[in-house]
Amino acid sequence: MRAVSNLVLLEVQVSNEMNSPNKELNQRKNSGYDKLNDNPWHRNQGVLIVFLISLLVLTKLAMADDCDDIPADFNRTYFPDDFIFGTATSAYQIEGAANILGKGPRFWDTFTHEHPERIKDHSSGDVAVDFYHRFREDIKNMKDMGFNAFRFSISWPRVIPSGKRRGGVNEEGIEFYNTVINETMHKIKEAFPIRDIGALHYFLSLEVNHQCRAGNSSTEPYIVAHHLLLTHAAVVQVYREHYKATQNGKIRITLFTFWFEPLSNRIEDIEASKIALDFMFGLWMDPLTNGRYPRIVQDLVGDRLLKFTDKETQLLQGSYDFIGLQYYTLYNAKPNALIDPDHIRYKTDSHVTETSYDYDGNLIGPQAYSSWFYIFQKGIRHLLNYTKDTYNDPVIYITENGVDYLNNETHSIEEALQDEFRINY
Repeated sequence: MRAVSNLVLLEVQVSNEMNSPNKELNQRKNSGYDKLNDNPWHRNQGVLIVFLISLLVLTKLAMADDCDDIPADFNRTYFPDDFIFGTATSAYQIEGAANILGKGPRFWDTFTHEHPERIKDHSSGDVAVDFYHRFREDIKNMKDMGFNAFRFSISWPRVIPSGKRRGGVNEEGIEFYNTVINETMHKIKEAFPIRDIGALHYFLSLEVNHQCRAGNSSTEPYIVAHHLLLTHAAVVQVYREHYKATQNGKIRITLFTFWFEPLSNRIEDIEASKIALDFMFGLWMDPLTNGRYPRIVQDLVGDRLLKFTDKETQLLQGSYDFIGLQYYTLYNAKPNALIDPDHIRYKTDSHVTETSYDYDGNLIGPQAYSSWFYIFQKGIRHLLNYTKDTYNDPVIYITENGVDYLNNETHSIEEALQDEFRINY
């Protein structure tokens, strides 16, 4: 059995190998997606990366503060019947089939080919774990492992190869994703494509202007966020007005955030942690819930922050059926008064310094494989309870959470499963 995802929690995680050197696999990559090959090709080697639950939060979490409080026989039966266990994937990390059947290039294709030295093992996603050819087998593995849901992303270059609507839609790409959805619904019932293929009917011809040679980091992040929120709300409105009655589907927006704690118990540090969270999380959740940006963001950003009209506020409020949350680590926060007024930008607008160290200079937890990632498991609990209490108790799915782990291609599957680092997490 090999990996079907790079994200799984409370279930066995297997492999997410970015690119196999196996010649047989590379020879197969030009075949159609419906052709499966039973050769294992070292399928059990790879990364034991991160763990994820797709879960439904209906009541305030009553999680143990200490692992010692968890019963020795703790298992899935301790969760409510409507608690959903699932797996999640990212198109580039799993699909492979990088240049066949009409797919266009994506920026990761270009980046990994032109700058292999920027990737630790010089690999790419040209083959990855070959989900494009093996998706039926992967989805069967999900079913066999007891998953209730599968969240996956759509590679737009596979659907719109040129990146422009007038360049045409790749019907083979559409067929592939529809087949994946149908297979998922047949095997494990719940499919959550990150982007609804039906949105192609409303695809806007917003294309890159190649004459643009510069940017403004003091305004453009806010402009992008503003229009992303409005576009999301508009798509939700279209779906609810034209498709909801017959399809009875649900739409989410997925948000990534860190959790922030005050560096000390000083009032200034406590306030800084709240501000940091508002700039990273409230910037999105406040408009989706209240139709406006957090007051502190408005005050600190000023005229550089676009304003919502009354109509847009109404459009935004409640423009989701559930929230997807992605959490990995925590930062401690303290005020930062040393902001250069001549170089204002989103990263410094909060006037907060974020650090992975505590007040005594100790790291907040063990370092994972990524340089920015220090383990603080309880942050996910704090984030869930904060979201519940602050934003009208929304339905929440944890769409990403866990710890990354260095691949060791010399390990057998038996050796790889002796992953104390992941187990301790």
